[in-house]
Amino acid sequence: MTNFMAIACGFKDEWPDYPYMEFMPALESGNGQNWNTMATQDEPFSEGTDIYKAYSKAYELFNSGVMGKDPLGMGSDQATALFSSKQAAIIALGDWGLQNIQNQAEDTSELGAFYLPTRNTTSDPYNVIVQGDSFMGVTTHSKNPEA
Repeated sequence: MTNFMAIACGFKDEWPDYPYMEFMPALESGNGQNWNTMATQDEPFSEGTDIYKAYSKAYELFNSGVMGKDPLGMGSDQATALFSSKQAAIIALGDWGLQNIQNQAEDTSELGAFYLPTRNTTSDPYNVIVQGDSFMGVTTHSKNPEA
């Protein structure tokens, strides 16, 4: 495959970088109160802060070439299609992305998931942010979906 991409991200759309931008500062520092800490800082984006360190790491990743020659030229649907057809090794999506992948992929038996890799060495701990992605919803199996 000559056009294989290591990480597919649809940066043409505005939202696919949120795992890197929203979560990485707290993941990098291990500070689960990072957003509250930022509110107390006069310059939360200045050099040495958690957000600066995380954004610097994301910047290096985005410019490393692992997301293809034109990361801003591909939308999320295109990135998902590449991943589903095994033309990309990794894609960053929430749990809602699984259905799109399953609808497009011939086989998902090799599909796996892992934490957003923000640690610098294998001995560093994994820091994980857990939050609900769908705050209100009714499943298709609900006895009273009209409620």
